[in-house]
Amino acid sequence: MATTASLSVCAAFLAEQIPSRQFHTNSGLHDTTTPTDTTHLQRNIINGKHVAASIKQRLKEEVQKIEKSLQVGKPGLALIQVGNREDSTKYVTAKQATAEEIGMNSFIYRFDNDVLDADILKTIEQLNMDTNVHGIVVQLPLPAELDKQLILDAIHPLKDVDGFQTRNSATALAVMDLLDYKNIVLEGKSAVIIGRSHLVGRPIADRLLERNATISICHSHTPLEQIKSLTKNADIVVSACGVPRMIKKDFLKPGCVVIDVGISREGDTIVGDVDFDQCQHVAQAITPVPGGVGPMTVSKLMDATMTAFKRIHNIPLEEEEMDQPASVTNVESGLNKEALENNLKSHEKLWAMSQ
Repeated sequence: MATTASLSVCAAFLAEQIPSRQFHTNSGLHDTTTPTDTTHLQRNIINGKHVAASIKQRLKEEVQKIEKSLQVGKPGLALIQVGNREDSTKYVTAKQATAEEIGMNSFIYRFDNDVLDADILKTIEQLNMDTNVHGIVVQLPLPAELDKQLILDAIHPLKDVDGFQTRNSATALAVMDLLDYKNIVLEGKSAVIIGRSHLVGRPIADRLLERNATISICHSHTPLEQIKSLTKNADIVVSACGVPRMIKKDFLKPGCVVIDVGISREGDTIVGDVDFDQCQHVAQAITPVPGGVGPMTVSKLMDATMTAFKRIHNIPLEEEEMDQPASVTNVESGLNKEALENNLKSHEKLWAMSQ
């Protein structure tokens, strides 16, 4: 089974939005669709595109507020792509479009397939110290000749908005937001994760464990019948294996929650790991592909870029503190290279101490 962590993001730009209503609380966005709003099958869909739109609107308003009141520039996202894979180009273009929609700056750095590790590392080193760049993303997959881990580890932890170094990936955060959106109780629940990658499966497991769920992780060496046995008793099933429509309705316990992170192509059709048409009739709540985890992953990437921007510029992270005046140094002179370097070093020490 091949994990498709980097493939899920294209869903943000391929899905049709399913109407529903929501309200904001201190804990975030929640689904408040009632039985009279639509049919049961529509109500059990976890509409990632809808939730992502709310996050993007909030970020857009934050960018405008920062520009108007703090005068420290705008968040900037750097995107690194190696080669000319059609899917990678689409995903990078999608991320750039979302950044621009929100009002963030975006910068794309493209390399040929025969690029050396050293060339990419040099670019990342420059981006780490660039005061206009607050988030750095390396589009995966990389050519096999490159040292993927070396390249990802070169990104400064403060600018690692994909969350690869902290195992707090944008995809994992997207999954958790979608579960919270549907008010899914996690404590004491049984959850099965199909896929053990460091980029998706394991970070999701960590987040669920933090919420006191009981976790089972399946992978490419887990027999299919064993996977089926586990999922049939699970309250929550998260699949990120990249096997088209592998999860059928007889894999699931009635009333479970299904999160489909995988994405594959069947001809001209985009599908997930879950046979949606079958499983929708069994699940209490289910994410579609496209239109589920994908758009949320992109939005969480932008959210992380905003957070990095605030930390670098010493802007309070809490929404209610945004009206407070920023420090005189940041407003009047901006964050110069020396100040940025000191700030990054300070955060780097804190990050290292936490590991």
